[in-house]
Amino acid sequence: MDSEFERRWRKGHSPFDGLTLTSRDYVPLPLLRQELACVVERLHKDNPDTALLRLSDWHEHDGFMSIAEPASWQELQSLLLSDVMLRAVCTGDTNVRTNFFPIKRDWCLRLYIPDDCDNPFYSHDDPNPVQYGIFDVTCRAPLAEEIENSLREILVNNLDVIPAKDFFDRSYGG
Repeated sequence: MDSEFERRWRKGHSPFDGLTLTSRDYVPLPLLRQELACVVERLHKDNPDTALLRLSDWHEHDGFMSIAEPASWQELQSLLLSDVMLRAVCTGDTNVRTNFFPIKRDWCLRLYIPDDCDNPFYSHDDPNPVQYGIFDVTCRAPLAEEIENSLREILVNNLDVIPAKDFFDRSYGG
């Protein structure tokens, strides 16, 4: 998070007054890319002309405040083209998500792919390691319901829907 997101979270302001859809379990990156493509498509449809920002979100790690950088829909969509591109945007730090959000901050999409040391599915000498990741999206309730319905259409049953403030309160690592 950055200081503005933290202020909004603590006061329960947008987007933390809505819902968070979150991966219940880690999934292999090809499936994660499919899920994210559905989410990004729906968010883009709702906000086609809005500028995006990106930041390293340390909320679950230790609550460190980072600074947002400009991003774009093209950048976000290009991450979904390959596992390598998706993994490249991740921080490599334990429990630090990559957060994409519009300037108005009415939603945020966070993803996390643990590095080899943090991946709970790796064995020390695994000859064929599979990379896994998770995501969460926080937004107003009607949009969350639309995203959930879109994900269920592609048979995604790996979702929890949680009041956003509760989700972020429980996951705070600071």
